[in-house]
This record gives sequence, structure tokens and C-alpha cells, in this order.
Amino acid sequence: MSGPASNASYKKYLQLFLEQDYAKRDSPLATLSYAYPNPVDNLTTKPNLSYEELRCYMRELASNNQLNTVPNNQLNTSPN
Repeated sequence: MSGPASNASYKKYLQLFLEQDYAKRDSPLATLSYAYPNPVDNLTTKPNLSYEELRCYMRELASNNQLNTVPNNQLNTSPN
């Protein structure tokens, strides 16, 4: 299926997905796990952590320059 109907369907499912607090929490954690392995590992051990708590925690780390990133060459996923 293509065109506007498929876009509307996609948006509807995305909205339903993001209505779940843990889906909103787990999506950024999965994305950030390669760049920030230590903070993400610490946060994934907290099963009751809400999306809002995650957002506040990550903003606090960023504002205090406590996020140590993985070097860019370690983020490359293409074969050498």
C-alpha cells in the first residue's frame, strides 16, 4: 500500500505505540545504548523508571557534562 492511506495508518500505530510510557522510555534507551553505554545500562536496571524520569535524568547528565560518549569510530556499523 502506498500514498496517504499508508501514512495515516503508520501514524495511527505510532501514536498508539507512544501512548505507552514504557515504549517511550525504551525507544530512546535502545537508540542511545551505543553512544552512552554506561548511563543506559544503569537506567535499564530500573524497571519502574518512567519516560519523564528518563528524560530528566538524561538532561541532568548532559547539563553536567557527565555523558561520556563512545568514540565515533566505534559507532560505525558498516563492514571494513
